[in-house]
Amino acid sequence: MKSQVVSIQALRGLAAFLVVVAHVIEHPLRVEPNAALLTGRFGVEIFFVISGFIIAFVAGSGRFDPASFAIRRLLRIAPLYWLCTLLVFATAVAAPSLFKTTVADAAHLWKSLAFIPGPDPANPSDWRPLFKLGWTLNYEMFFYFVMAGLFWCRSALLRAALLTAAMGALTIASFFVEPRASLFAFYANLNLLPFVCGVWLTELRRTVFFDRRDGRRAAAFVVSAAALIALLYMQPFQTVMLPLGHLVITSAAVAIVAAGLALEPYLGEGPLFGLRAVGDASYSLYLTHMFVIGAGWAAMQRLGIHGPAAVAGGTVMVGVTIVLAFLSFRYLEEPFNRLGRRITRHGKARSAAEAGPSLRWRGAPVQKTSR
Repeated sequence: MKSQVVSIQALRGLAAFLVVVAHVIEHPLRVEPNAALLTGRFGVEIFFVISGFIIAFVAGSGRFDPASFAIRRLLRIAPLYWLCTLLVFATAVAAPSLFKTTVADAAHLWKSLAFIPGPDPANPSDWRPLFKLGWTLNYEMFFYFVMAGLFWCRSALLRAALLTAAMGALTIASFFVEPRASLFAFYANLNLLPFVCGVWLTELRRTVFFDRRDGRRAAAFVVSAAALIALLYMQPFQTVMLPLGHLVITSAAVAIVAAGLALEPYLGEGPLFGLRAVGDASYSLYLTHMFVIGAGWAAMQRLGIHGPAAVAGGTVMVGVTIVLAFLSFRYLEEPFNRLGRRITRHGKARSAAEAGPSLRWRGAPVQKTSR
């Protein structure tokens, strides 16, 4: 029995790497390049699809203990995010000139720590938290909240259907509310769509659809993903904020995850080792990379480094962000993940006993995946 879904771990590493590279390119430029903006946003969209897949995966095929689920999700996500948020707040207090718009506002800090979306005090139309990258975590936490509320479902299919109905209703509502005008408007958003798609990819996998070796089908998935990615990069970044453009980026993200799952029977442990390792630390990489990039570009600008030397410096930054991510994963993430497993061991055992054989994929034992 495999310890991970190799393709999903590798794609997590790829998604985080795309975000890092996009920010390394964007940060020193006055005009944000379209390709870099699309690349970073595409990495986030892949993350959202993978999150939907993994959470449906670990929830199992029957009922689960909502308290254990909530504790593990919180200990998985919150500690590192809180640390980064407090670091940003402390820096904004000590050296506010380092930031373009971020201000050390106490009310904004507490909302950010509680994963409650709210307008930025310096820009009411910006509903990102104090630590800007945390906007994605507000959607993650909302998805976890909805999933936890469906703990009672006797089957994963019923849970997927109800989740689709709830989040689909919010997606439809996004066409009738003013964007960034209220808490409801924040969640009534097309950003919920990739989570739902990820959940249905898990349901497809439960049918053993992706477990059989089929070269033609795998090739069709790869070609479809390549075509959708090409279409994505043919459009201006601003169209991603519109329904049709958002559908394109979501479809491309779903296609690349589906292609990975179709290739899963052909993947060994070796060739993707690097991406899988980055995938393990992808959450740390996503949250910590901007500290390295911001400090690195500030230092190079002060030293007057430009041209090829700046390109080399940007490459070094990418390497440093990955090293920092591995350290963060090893010494911050893993201890809290182990704590979550210890706290919830009883609840997990009880859920498994209630679910019985339903915790197995049809025709294959359940595989674990890191999250």
